[in-house]
Formats: sequence, structure tokens, C-alpha cells
Amino acid sequence: IGDSYMAAAGLFEAEQGLNERDIVLDAVRFAREMIIAARDIEDPWGNPMMLRVGVHVGPVMSGIVGRIRKRYCLFGDAVNVAS
Repeated sequence: IGDSYMAAAGLFEAEQGLNERDIVLDAVRFAREMIIAARDIEDPWGNPMMLRVGVHVGPVMSGIVGRIRKRYCLFGDAVNVAS
């Protein structure tokens, strides 16, 4: 994803016992809090932090990618649209 941060909610819904509506609302609340928190952050030159947020719902696949520097990745249209 480059210089961005991605969060996923509801991947393990059986553990949480939450319904789909609660999972989506948690993701949106998290995104809103990130936007609010970014308002108080400046780069070394005094410029405000730029933040882009995308939220989408849908199925994803996951896997470990890489041989030397392994990463846990999510794949699918929901990931692409949100990014």
C-alpha cells in the first residue's frame, strides 16, 4: 500500500460475536477518529497531515506474501475499492 495504513474489521467475526452492522460501524468510527486525530499532527515543516480514508464491505482472501520479508496481506475487490 505504500505510505498508508490499512485496518480491517470483522475478519474473525465468530470470535467477537458481533453482527455485520456492528462491525461496519466500528470500522467507520475508527476511520472518523483517525481523521480527527490527524488534525493535530504536523510534519516537520508545519504542514498539516494529509489523510485519505476509504471504507468498503465485502469478502476478502488472506495470505502470507514474500520469501525474505514475509507480510500478512488481504486481497479482494473490497480491499481495492477501499484503497
